[in-house]
Amino acid sequence: MKISTKVSILAISIVVFSVGIAFALVSNSDEAKIRELISEYQNVLNNEEIEKIPMLYSKQAIFMPPDVSAIKGVEEIGLTYEYLFSQFDFELEFDVKEIVISENFAYVHSNSEGTITLESNKTEETSKNQEIFILIKEEDDWKISRYIFNSWS
Repeated sequence: MKISTKVSILAISIVVFSVGIAFALVSNSDEAKIRELISEYQNVLNNEEIEKIPMLYSKQAIFMPPDVSAIKGVEEIGLTYEYLFSQFDFELEFDVKEIVISENFAYVHSNSEGTITLESNKTEETSKNQEIFILIKEEDDWKISRYIFNSWS
């Protein structure tokens, strides 16, 4: 084999290896940002930080809780959380089970567990949910585009 052929093969191998490392670093960085987003969502929910809701959701987001029509747009979603925070105290912990990333879209499958307390009479109920978050990458930030969940026991 000629030296120029060996050098070419070596150069191609280095490029392929470098691209693979760069892709892994981007994926790991995106995965870390997504985990941070879900953690921030948990904190916002548990601490009733209504002012942070618009930072978590994309402008065209859809919130799909069980037994309720879909709530569309970050403004309507914010009003929904305002109502929820006036009625309930949340103490939930989210456990991310799966993250799948494809360029500017991702989805997260998670389970959450904890308690929800009804404000009016301080009745506390155990809550177990499974969630799907569909995320969109806006500039360099991941935002919730669709949020769907249901209860399980």
